[in-house]
Amino acid sequence: MLPWYDLNLRLDYEVHWRAYNHVQGIFLDNTGELSARRDIEQDIFCQIVKPLPHNLNLALQYQGVLNSSNIPVYAYSKNVVTTLLTWSY
Repeated sequence: MLPWYDLNLRLDYEVHWRAYNHVQGIFLDNTGELSARRDIEQDIFCQIVKPLPHNLNLALQYQGVLNSSNIPVYAYSKNVVTTLLTWSY
C-alpha cells in the first residue's frame, strides 16, 4: 500500500529470451538470410488500485510489450491502458 490516498501499487517486469530451433523459411532476417528466429520480449505491467466504499475497487492498469527479433516482421511493441471497477462479495 502506498502512503498516500490509500492506493495500492503493483509493478511487474519480465524478460523472455526465445531461441527457436528451426530455420524460419518464409521471412528473411536482418542480414537478408533465412535463419532461426531469436526474440527478446520485455513486458511491463503497472496497476494502481483505489479502494472505494461498499467493497468496490477502482483500478488503472498499463501493460507494455516490446518484442525485438532478428526477423523484422516479428518485432513489435504494444501499449494497453485499462480502467476497471470491481466489486468484491
